[in-house]
Amino acid sequence: MPDSASREPHTLPESAPRAKPLWVLVLILVLLGSAVAYLQFWYPFQVRGRLVSQIESIGGRVEYREVGPEWLRRLTATSHSFPPTGGLLDQVVTARICPAGRPAGGRVVIPEELVQQLHLFPKLTRLDLNYTNATDDWMPHIAKLQSLQRLELGHTRLCGRGFPQLARLPHLRSLEVVFCPIRDQYLASLSRVTSLTQLNLHSCSHVTIPAIDEFRAARPGCSVHVDRRLKP
Repeated sequence: MPDSASREPHTLPESAPRAKPLWVLVLILVLLGSAVAYLQFWYPFQVRGRLVSQIESIGGRVEYREVGPEWLRRLTATSHSFPPTGGLLDQVVTARICPAGRPAGGRVVIPEELVQQLHLFPKLTRLDLNYTNATDDWMPHIAKLQSLQRLELGHTRLCGRGFPQLARLPHLRSLEVVFCPIRDQYLASLSRVTSLTQLNLHSCSHVTIPAIDEFRAARPGCSVHVDRRLKP
């Protein structure tokens, strides 16, 4: 008889891997879908709501383009008025940072961080920064607003040094810089804003007639509004 020590050890057959229950797969899909929905819709909605609240806290306001079904706007609106505004899918198209009318103190001081966050409104077409502490240093932030069509910077400290940044705005049609200390040497850079059709330089006392004529020659399709008190 063969020695028992030399016998091959008895091995049990390997069991096939057990399939995961169907409910586990369903749960994973639900969690993944929820994460995507949160990151793509709900989180940006919450961040946008905080920015809107900040604008409204200084007397400004925003206007929306309503998107999506009415029941969704009712459910997620940031305002308690009806019809509701600021629903989950609604798009901010106008931002008036300064209160309506001329502020009692002359200018409204707003933090530059607020302007930096305006890119959270990707469909913004009109930005009103009249009577604020806006400067040329803010132009790189404004240049990120790729849907912007109308920009109002009247009664600010803008001299035009940041105008070259505006050439990055492909849809900018109207620029208002009334009562601003715009300088001749910076006005020519606006000729690179090829989409511009209206430029309002009313009461920009530092701009001279030759600089205006040079701009008009470079951009004959742009209407320039000035007053008669320009320097010769």
